[in-house]
Formats: sequence, structure tokens, C-alpha cells
Amino acid sequence: MTRARILSKLGSSPAVFSDGAVVAGITTIDASGVNITGVATATSFSGDGSSLSGISTAAVPGINTERHSVFNTINVSGIATVAGHSVFNTINASGIVTASNISIPDNGKFTCGAGDDLELGHNGSNSYIKDVGTGDLIIQANNLQMSNTSGTNYLHANTSAEVSLYHNGNVKFATNANGVTVTGNVAAGIATFTGVINADAGIDFSGINNATAGMTSELLDSYEEGTFTVGFSWDGGDAVITANTSYDDMYYTKIGRICHVYGQIRVDTVSGSGGGYNNLKVTGLPFTVKSGAMACGGVHVSYLDLSEATADSLSAQPWQFDVGTTNIELDRHRYDGFEFGAGDTLLISATYMVN
Repeated sequence: MTRARILSKLGSSPAVFSDGAVVAGITTIDASGVNITGVATATSFSGDGSSLSGISTAAVPGINTERHSVFNTINVSGIATVAGHSVFNTINASGIVTASNISIPDNGKFTCGAGDDLELGHNGSNSYIKDVGTGDLIIQANNLQMSNTSGTNYLHANTSAEVSLYHNGNVKFATNANGVTVTGNVAAGIATFTGVINADAGIDFSGINNATAGMTSELLDSYEEGTFTVGFSWDGGDAVITANTSYDDMYYTKIGRICHVYGQIRVDTVSGSGGGYNNLKVTGLPFTVKSGAMACGGVHVSYLDLSEATADSLSAQPWQFDVGTTNIELDRHRYDGFEFGAGDTLLISATYMVN
């Protein structure tokens, strides 16, 4: 017997069908359909509901969907719990909507704020988090990590500690308490620094257009400045000249392989005899003079005869570098021709290439 024939015989008595439908309070069944004055319970209803009448517009104190449900619009001011598959064209929620999964189709979006200030959506090609309102987009976390879908880091930020930027999973830029640490090369059109730059590998000037004839390197590999202590020595005889360390003020600046030294050295004591034509040496340069470099030139020494033991004969003598050593020398001056005395001073300025 068909369901319609059964219903026609039931009148107002409840009917339960094998598919779970329960119908009670039937008044008529005609060409227009089934007219129910009581309650109809079913696992699902089919249709868009546009022809339903007599439905209360008052708020419903609670909705639980455990099976497939379709809603054009749902306004939530309390709690809506979605456990089955439900489709909502529009949800306006001032309360709480809970669901194990929420799916928003392409070109749809999840919005927050009275003016839909924050948008989250996907347009079929790209995904967007868009702040279209006033104020800032603020992301707060004790530790923040951004990575690809395989877990390879782009960025990792630790609370009260470093922030690291990655390239292909390797840290290239990291902050620290003193500034930043860069691993690798830094290429910049214009860079302004207010702190100290630590360049362990040097500074590469290869990006500058310049004449390349004879060029062997465009890497500035070092810069250094400081003080050093010098003394006297003699090539021959038993002459001994000591320096007064209280007036031994010598300084140097080294840029790349060029070193400039300047300052003064004062005689403290002189004893013995130089004998013959031997070289007087000032020893203790901070770096070794390059082997094969030109010995002459680059050295200027003035002599102050403060002991008044001899005339200013040393200032006219040919001082030069003793290549391959840390000395400059007064070439082949006869020691017997003059006398150093306590207080005599050499003012030295010299520039040379180091090994």
C-alpha cells in the first residue's frame, strides 16, 4: 500500500514509516499536498522552504544540527552547534557558532568587525588576510613561526630574544642584544650605519665601476689602528742605544696591505762604539715590510738634537726600509761621526706595504 493511501486512512493518528518519518495530526491529503496540523519529524526535508507558512519568526532558544541542513540565513545571538553537514548562505553571529569544520567557498569570505574590517578568504587562486578597517593588523604570540607547508622556516621570532629570517631553511639575518648578525654577503645600493660593522671576510668593492688595468683585488680585507713600541739596534760594533719608554709614542694605521706609522722615539742611554760604516736601525714596526718592496722612499725622519752633543746631521741622512723585517734603518752612517745623547729624539713618519 502506498504512503498516500496509508495516510488517507490514518486521519489524525500518528504514522511511523520505515525510513524514520513520523507524521501526526494530518487533516487532509489532496492535490495540493499533505496538510499537517501537528508535528512532522524526519531525518531530512527536501525543498527550499520558500512556500512554508505559519513558521514563527521569534528567536529559537537553541539549534543543533546533526544531519544535513540547509539555511538561507541564520542569526545567532546565543549558541549554534553544527555537528552535521549544514549549508548557510549567510551567518550573522553575535553569539557563538561551534563546528568541527567550517568551509567557505571560493570568492566567499569570513569577516570580523562591525564594518567587516577583517577579511579572510580565497578567490580560487590566492588566499587573503585583509585588514580593510582602521587601526593596525596585530599578530600576537609568545613565539611566532612562519614556514612553508613542509615546515621549512621563513621566519622565527622568540619572546624577548632573537628574530631570525631564513633562506631555504638557513638563517641569514638574526637580531641580537647588540644589533644584527648577517650570514653571507650584503649587497646594497646605499647603506647608512650608525653602529659598528663586523666584516670578518672584508668589504668587496667589485660592484664599483673603475679602471681594471693591473687590478689584482677589490677586497678590502682589513683595517686596524693602534700603538707599538720601537727600539734601536746596530749592525756592527758594540754600540748599545736604549730608548726612553716614557717618550716612546708610536702609532699605526693599517688599511688593507698599506701601513702608515708615525710618532717619536727618544734616546735614553748610549754606550759602546758602533765602529765602521754600519746601519743604525729603528726596530719594532707593527708589520713586516713586504719582501721585494722598494727600500727607499716612504720614510721621513727628523732628528732633534736635544742633548746638544752633535749637530743636526741625522736629518739629512738616507733613512730607508729594511725589507723583509720590521725595521727602518739609517743607511751606512759612520757611528764615530756623531754622538747620540740622552734626550735626542727621532720624529718618524713612514708608509709601507706589508707582506
